[in-house]
Amino acid sequence: MIRIKKWYFASTILLTFNLLLIVEIIAQPFQRGLQVGAANTQEYLPLLKEKEVGLVVNQTSLVGGTHLVDTLVASGVTIKRIFAPEHGFRGDRDAGEEFGTERDRKTGLPLVSLYGKNYKPKDRHIRDLDYVIFDIQDVGVRCYKRKQLAWWLTRLLWWGVLILL
Repeated sequence: MIRIKKWYFASTILLTFNLLLIVEIIAQPFQRGLQVGAANTQEYLPLLKEKEVGLVVNQTSLVGGTHLVDTLVASGVTIKRIFAPEHGFRGDRDAGEEFGTERDRKTGLPLVSLYGKNYKPKDRHIRDLDYVIFDIQDVGVRCYKRKQLAWWLTRLLWWGVLILL
């Protein structure tokens, strides 16, 4: 009985120490100021100069508090079209609400729905692009994002379009 208590006590202390260490490791990037890739505009804006760009984005695609689309438009990037999943790319659609090809109210840019019947855009939406930026942030547990990314990689390779993740 005493051996079990000692083992239990020792393992509890070890587990607590490990958990504290893990929390400290996870917290370090946040203490330094975590920055998403889209915020590193100096790295990718030169690549997009004089190129036709498409974006696969949703409401999480932010640079600071500004949507990536608005940031790129303000930087002079030529955005040819925006591909929007469920909820729209600005998050202004209800769950399950289908929408077709239309224009963004703020920028006037053409939107292509990636929801409902148009889960995968047509080749005509892709083949005239030089780059596609895929910026849908999540914690990696949604199979939707992985399936969409795999599909995009396949189609873009087919048409020789470069992708930025």
